[in-house]
Amino acid sequence: IPVESTSGFPNQTSDTVDPIVLIDDEVIRYTSRTETEFVGCTRGFNSTTPSAHSSGTSVKQIPVQTTRWQIKPDDDHVLQRAIAYAESRSNEYRSTYTLDKTPYRVISISPNDGQSWGVYSDKTTQEITDLVYGLTGNVASALHDAMPDMYFGVYNYSVYADVPDIDFPYDNVYVDVATAYDYTTLTDAERISGLQARGATVGIREYYDVHQWYQDSIPSWGERKLKNIQKYGEAGASVYRAEASI
Repeated sequence: IPVESTSGFPNQTSDTVDPIVLIDDEVIRYTSRTETEFVGCTRGFNSTTPSAHSSGTSVKQIPVQTTRWQIKPDDDHVLQRAIAYAESRSNEYRSTYTLDKTPYRVISISPNDGQSWGVYSDKTTQEITDLVYGLTGNVASALHDAMPDMYFGVYNYSVYADVPDIDFPYDNVYVDVATAYDYTTLTDAERISGLQARGATVGIREYYDVHQWYQDSIPSWGERKLKNIQKYGEAGASVYRAEASI
C-alpha cells in the first residue's frame, strides 16, 4: 500500500502493538514497511470486509489493542470490533444444546488460545479474568436489545479461569468451564457456582483423549466419562461439551 509516509507505524509485532492499519472500515495487516509503503498486506483482517478505497484516504494506526498473541480486552477499539463481529455473526452462531436438549444460540467473544498476555504479564490471573469477562459482559450488554435471543460466550480457561468480580445484568452470557489447562486454585464446582452467582449460564468443556494404549480399557474409560456428566450436572452445569483427540 503506497502512502506519503509510514513514520510512526510499527515494523513488526511487539508486545504492545501489531502491524495493522485501518483504512475506512477495513483492517489490513502488513508484514513490513518501507518509508512510503506497507508490504505483505493481508486484506480484510480481523473479520473486516475488503473494499475499494479512494486515493487520499487516511491510513490510521489502530490504537494499542493487542498483546503478543492476545487481544487487549480493556481497549475501546477491541470492544467496538467485538460488537461489530457479533453483529456480523447474527446468522452464523453456534448451536449449543443443554442436558435437557434446550438449544442455545451462542456467539463466542473468547480470547485466543494460549497464555501469552504480553503487557499483562504483571497481572494476576484474577485481574486477567476480570478483563476478559469485562469485554464479554460489555458486548452482551450492548447487544441485549438488538439480539435478545443470543448468548455471548467465553471460556473459563487458562489464565482467565477464576470467577470474575463482575455481575452480568442480563441472562445472555454463556460460559464453558474447561476441565483442564486452567490455572486456578478453584475447583470445577466452585467455578460453576461462582459464575452462576454472577449471572452466567454455565456449561462444561471436557477433554476426550482416546489413545491407542486405551484399547483394553475403553469400557472403564467410558464409564468414568459418563460419571463426569452426572457430576457436572449435579454441580449446576446445564451444557456438557467435549473436545476429542484420537
